Amino acid sequence: MPGRTPLDVPQTEARLRRRHRRGGPDNRQHVVRLVLDLSTFWSNSTTRDATRRAWGFEPNEVVIGTASALRPIKRIHEFIELIVRLSRTDDLVVGVLAGDAVPGDEPYRDELLRQIENAGLGRRFRWIGNLDEVEPFHHATDVFVSTSEYETFGNSVCEAMACGKPVAAYAGGSVPEVIGDAGRVVPIGDLDALAVIVQEMIESPSLRETLGTQGRLRVAEAFNPAQSLAQLRGIYDSLLTNSYGRASTDLRPVEY
Repeated sequence: MPGRTPLDVPQTEARLRRRHRRGGPDNRQHVVRLVLDLSTFWSNSTTRDATRRAWGFEPNEVVIGTASALRPIKRIHEFIELIVRLSRTDDLVVGVLAGDAVPGDEPYRDELLRQIENAGLGRRFRWIGNLDEVEPFHHATDVFVSTSEYETFGNSVCEAMACGKPVAAYAGGSVPEVIGDAGRVVPIGDLDALAVIVQEMIESPSLRETLGTQGRLRVAEAFNPAQSLAQLRGIYDSLLTNSYGRASTDLRPVEY
């Protein structure tokens, strides 16, 4: 309606703080998190071995993966460098990259492919392009890494956690909020620190299992569809009550 401030529903506290810095009104802004339904996002949990064989990886190798659009803001070149560093000291470390360039970012993708070729990793690094289904990818990895310098939410991080995978990430945008205490976060661009936390996960299967369990639990508790739906319903009920003097339960269907 004219003269009214529109309702603003950011998906994370990080986005809410960003809106506040731009001068948005507090009383019209409500955080309603994006969700992931764990009742359906687990159907491909038996595909791990087959996917790893398709990638050419051995059962005892530790697969470090990331899934992202190939854009400069995602800092994929640092993920590749991470695998190069870790593979120098551990013969069991292999890397896999899912995703492709969006229109306009093809030159960056070409740079990445040259970087992969020049690294000389051979079969120990796979670029598999875009995926129709991302869940089998996560089940086949052992550690998920995010090198993005900004994420509005971090879908790939949340999906990895839902599949019980430990996450090591740069503190880009909303990523720390999504991970909570279920992973490890370092400052953006601190590749040395990122290598340290990923190495800890490589060396400790028990740490990977613990963080993976915590991650799936966090998704179930913090990104629950029923909880977000109830929260959104409450916001709209409040708006209707303030606007019309009655809650939405007082409303009747409109007959035409």
